[in-house]
Amino acid sequence: MNTKTPFPYQQQPSEDWPSPDALKYIEEKEIGRGGWGRVYQVFNPMTGESYAAKRSLILNVTGYREGVTGYREGVVPPAEIAYLEADNLRLGEHQLQLKHMELFRLGAVIREREALKLLNGDPHVIGYRGQRFYVADGKLFSEIAIEYFKSENSADMLSGGIDVADVGRIIADSATALKHCALEGIIHRDVKPENILYQKKDVPGHGTAKVIDFGIAQRRKGVIFQEGFPTEWSRLVKDLDRPKETIIGTLMYLSPEQVRVEQLTPAINIFQLGLVAYELLTGKGAFSGSNDAERVIADVQWYNQNALQQLLNTVRNRGFSDENLLNALYRALEPTPQRRQLEPLKTEAENLAQGKRASIVIQCAAAPAEHTPSLLPGRASEAPEVSHFDVV
Repeated sequence: MNTKTPFPYQQQPSEDWPSPDALKYIEEKEIGRGGWGRVYQVFNPMTGESYAAKRSLILNVTGYREGVTGYREGVVPPAEIAYLEADNLRLGEHQLQLKHMELFRLGAVIREREALKLLNGDPHVIGYRGQRFYVADGKLFSEIAIEYFKSENSADMLSGGIDVADVGRIIADSATALKHCALEGIIHRDVKPENILYQKKDVPGHGTAKVIDFGIAQRRKGVIFQEGFPTEWSRLVKDLDRPKETIIGTLMYLSPEQVRVEQLTPAINIFQLGLVAYELLTGKGAFSGSNDAERVIADVQWYNQNALQQLLNTVRNRGFSDENLLNALYRALEPTPQRRQLEPLKTEAENLAQGKRASIVIQCAAAPAEHTPSLLPGRASEAPEVSHFDVV
């Protein structure tokens, strides 16, 4: 029985596109790319709507190491693809034993699809339109269609200068989205400026922000998947939550509990949004003082009240001396997950957006020198010996 609290923006999830005929569209242009795929602006003449199509490479099919040949090119019908036990993927008549990164990529597109379906209708989460798998040039791809949202990401805006009112709107809208995530038991794990889109308006603070990229999101322990979620895909996502020796996230936006490989909760979302707020207000990242990955991991692992006070002092030095704003940042960036609070940050961000704080244009600070000291001194040798994925 599903007993979750409904969110006021929640709507029925869009149906996955049911057939190849419904997937015919006109490709217009590439609008982004990452480590595993690319994003295209496309137009569907059947609906008259433009989408953003996020294409991700899963694996090579032709000449596969177990001898898969001859699988036809084109859209893979839902009945012909399934995740099986022992890390096998069924594709038509074939069973493919997946390598680690193939498994991770497959899990990422399933995580994103299911998270977006659960959050569909929230005005501050990118809208979901559908998903398909297809084979092209001997490779298996996933394609997730999302709303086309003409915007910039927050990181690009910071590099060109951003009004503090727009900073407020970005943080307030993102806080609304992350509150919805918490109600659904979704832990984003990769909240950062690049994953927050912002559509500016002529009047600063009047734009709209949307959170994107749920490829490494996970569900809070004990929260079931929505009704109708296929059992085999559910098992895949749960399997990928098992490893205890791996840090998953983006290096400069990790929370202490991610680095310590502890049980994760939606409090991670709050901490990461606090890091985003800090960066947009000061023009530099909280953990960007070192270019050494082990040093950064050690800084985050040993993050404490003294480090938090250093961050708040930097915010003060940038001209933000309002105690309510500083207290809101303090609540979001608490080292202890159970003490973090999202609502004060959202309230103060709204005040910034509405012009209740001094008008300041913030620009990205100069890149740190190679040997600039990091936030916390000298603990690099005690960093955990773990693998790390810098997710893009």
